Amino acid sequence: DTREYQLSQQIKLGQRILIQVKKSMYDLEPQKLTGVVKYIGKIDSEYIDNRIYVGVKLDEPVGNNDGLYKGKRYFTCPPNHGRMVRITSVIAVMPNKSVIYKPLQTNTRTSPYNNPGIHKKTTPLRVA
Repeated sequence: DTREYQLSQQIKLGQRILIQVKKSMYDLEPQKLTGVVKYIGKIDSEYIDNRIYVGVKLDEPVGNNDGLYKGKRYFTCPPNHGRMVRITSVIAVMPNKSVIYKPLQTNTRTSPYNNPGIHKKTTPLRVA
């Protein structure tokens, strides 16, 4: 996929990123989470499609692994701080000294971008 390849050229190991994920397929509102890129590449599993994934060490313990995914170790981090997402879930690259973005714990439709300090410190990813 051309879009995935273009994104993979912009995201590097060790970068802070902002991802958008759903807790489950029933969630209407995706969560926005921050973390550090620990892995970029394909997943070695017969159950996973041939897409590019990003392994993220999340800032908060809201993940679902510790870098062990589908029985294979891709990176290490504390328990519940790891998340493996498709590269298309990465919505921005953040400066290393950026504030930690904390997910909202409400059911309101409040956007994190209502906080003027957040959107000015992120770099949206560009795809041609």
